Amino acid sequence: SVVRMVRTLADEERSIARGPTASSTTSYATFEGRPGERFPLRPKEIATAANDQTQTYRATFTMPAPESFTVLPGMTTTVYLDLSRLLDQESVRQVPVRAVQADSRLQPRVWVLDPATMTVSSRNVSVGRMTGRYVQVTDGLDGGEEIVAVGAPYLAEGMKVTRMPMSEQAEPRADDPL
Repeated sequence: SVVRMVRTLADEERSIARGPTASSTTSYATFEGRPGERFPLRPKEIATAANDQTQTYRATFTMPAPESFTVLPGMTTTVYLDLSRLLDQESVRQVPVRAVQADSRLQPRVWVLDPATMTVSSRNVSVGRMTGRYVQVTDGLDGGEEIVAVGAPYLAEGMKVTRMPMSEQAEPRADDPL
């Protein structure tokens, strides 16, 4: 099973070099039909390179066999990872490459959304290494800001914008099989 990690992360290289350990992360699994039961996991293997298409890292965990039931091949589990101990004050933010634009002096910037007024303002940033479709922002963002990625080259200071829908769901047809 592949765990999709949030793209805002601590110094990725340092956390990989340090390696995941039981003391640096808390992880557990839950199984459907076993409410309230948590089964501790221990990291066994974590890929150091992301999959080019999915931008995810393959991770393998082990756990002791539960005494209260038998885990069978093909059973579905939900894995919870608490990565907060890997984050520190020197954390690095990653944003989509298309969100970083150049200002008139060719300095990198992003457009930050003010959700109260739905307007954008330019924010100068410092960038680091590119990884796939993401680039590290090492300075200029505090974390938690909402930035514009789609249409960023066409924005102007104070411009009013709207959010794109998160996803569109297809409506099933009456004759579609269940």
